[in-house]
Amino acid sequence: MELVYLWVEDYKNIHKQGFNFLPRYECKFHDEYDEDDKLKDDCKLEIIEKKDDEYIKDFFGENINVTAIVGKNGSGKSSVLNAIINCGEKSFPEETNFILVYQSGDKRFYISNTEIKTSIQKVDNFQDLIIYIDREDNDGLPINAGATRLSSFKRYKQTFTNYMKVDTSKETIINLLVVEIGKINSSFELSTFMYLPNRISINLKTPRELISNHINFISKDRQKVEDYFMTLSDIEHQILIIEYLRKRSIKSKFKTIQNKNNLQRICKKYNISKILKLNHKPVEKQYINELTEEDKKLYARKGGFNHLLEFDLIDEKDRTYNNLSHGEKVLFGQLLNIYFYSINYSHEIFLFDEPEISLHPDWQKRYINEVYNLLKKMKGNNHFIFTSHSPFLLSDIPKQNIIFLDKDEKGNCKVVDGLKKKKQTFGANIHTLLSDSFFMEDGLMGEFAKSKINEIIDFQKLVKKNRHIDCLTKIYLHSKQKNFWQTQKIIGEEYLKQVIKNHLVEIEKKLLGKDRAKQEEIKRVEAYLESLKK
Repeated sequence: MELVYLWVEDYKNIHKQGFNFLPRYECKFHDEYDEDDKLKDDCKLEIIEKKDDEYIKDFFGENINVTAIVGKNGSGKSSVLNAIINCGEKSFPEETNFILVYQSGDKRFYISNTEIKTSIQKVDNFQDLIIYIDREDNDGLPINAGATRLSSFKRYKQTFTNYMKVDTSKETIINLLVVEIGKINSSFELSTFMYLPNRISINLKTPRELISNHINFISKDRQKVEDYFMTLSDIEHQILIIEYLRKRSIKSKFKTIQNKNNLQRICKKYNISKILKLNHKPVEKQYINELTEEDKKLYARKGGFNHLLEFDLIDEKDRTYNNLSHGEKVLFGQLLNIYFYSINYSHEIFLFDEPEISLHPDWQKRYINEVYNLLKKMKGNNHFIFTSHSPFLLSDIPKQNIIFLDKDEKGNCKVVDGLKKKKQTFGANIHTLLSDSFFMEDGLMGEFAKSKINEIIDFQKLVKKNRHIDCLTKIYLHSKQKNFWQTQKIIGEEYLKQVIKNHLVEIEKKLLGKDRAKQEEIKRVEAYLESLKK
């Protein structure tokens, strides 16, 4: 499935704006309004298929399409993704009109809450699946706490809009590898760091970890409960307390916590005997595909006891998941999710909101290629739409596959025609892309460095005015001279370094006179020559 076009009347900072997602078509909605500023019925939606020489057909392959959405902060990139989801769920306010056109196979369809003139068929919802991977925080979890867990994907498959939001948390990774996929399929390969776990270790968490992770379930006597918990030598009693806290939450009572028999009665449906065995004989480096269904249910499935357990995943070279960097974990989790959905569903639209966050620039440079290499092995049609601030990702995308966003004078989102100073993006120089105003409007230098350098330039401007020279000379010699020349010395860009030196020489000629300025320069040269001898 591929997204073709989106038009939104009024959502966040999107106001009467259309977005073209496929280079194959040029779409335009001709909106007209009556005297009450209400959208007229039967406005025309125009869809023009371009000629073969006007776009590159199947640039990413027959079954893959990629669209990037770029722009300054606040231009509406994330809002576009959220608008797509709202169209599918029909969750816009009633007064907000929208049109979403998508293509499944050779047929085009549209979803809308208004009547329009068009030759394509109107449907109630997406026929295929939308996968949404949100921006992530430092723990690898989506900012939105309502993310769908993959362990329940079968239930969500039956929802009206077939919309899923996934995360890349460790819990989800364990569930994917152990429960949903089981034995790793050889077609799932990553060239970036080639980490592919096939074994698992499972240990019971320490008492301190157990109570620390569940202490917030208690409404009162928290310290009292924690102190009592840590005095227990009976592991079974401790686990019963944890299950009781999870079951009763803020209604838990300290007297009940102290009574093991009462806890056993309250938590009788929880069979913790096999979990207790882990305290004596942990699962160490067992092959994932050798875990029994009972093991999977106990350790990894929703409703099991994974909240009591510490997992690690090991590959053939004994590399562990816990030792991966955060960026490696995020990348592995994203690609594993893509692989999982691609083998379970044949036609998806993937929405990625800044997927490069947390990734090292080298991995950003490889990201599109990783996704492409993974998806070209899959069947069906997949459309990847992502927002990004990364020129590394953008250099892998042709201009025709990029939606450029800016803001108008009212702060509303507007689509503009390409980069302002660079006509093409594919294979473009990273520095050129980054220096474009879509990314860094005020240049590439850090603001602190810029302020230190501007301090020198601004001081020279004061000197050139020929006012208060005696005062400026005292200020320069007392507090500025040493700092200014130290700043000039550490500037990394050679041309800028020489420019700032010229500014400083002019300052000294004006304040100190040519002879003394010359002596100051001789001192600096002599000091430099001495440093070379060391």
